[in-house]
Amino acid sequence: MVEFKTVKGESLYSVEADDRKSAILQLVKDQVDLNGADLRCSVLRNTDLRGANFKGAYLLGADFSGADLEGANFSGACLNSAYFDCAIANEVNCKGTDFSGAYLKGANFGGANFHGADLNNADLR
Repeated sequence: MVEFKTVKGESLYSVEADDRKSAILQLVKDQVDLNGADLRCSVLRNTDLRGANFKGAYLLGADFSGADLEGANFSGACLNSAYFDCAIANEVNCKGTDFSGAYLKGANFGGANFHGADLNNADLR
């Protein structure tokens, strides 16, 4: 059983899964509202997260390297120091997202909405 809490420590979801990555993938598949969920340091490398709804989630230091995020919603999410190395992120909604210190090198954000996003100290090479 994997339990997810809010940033304030309040219980949010419990998922029957062997590990955190599998639990998050199940939540995404079930289209669960992850607004306010504490998903910091989640390792989601090379996963299919197309259309995932991470709106308002706390994803500090999460690793999305090589992931397919096409059409995902990260609006208002906290992605400080997150990794997106070589991720496919076409048409992603990043409106008002905090990408400060994020590693975005090699990621494809074609058609993404970055209106109001914080990209301070993000690696955009």
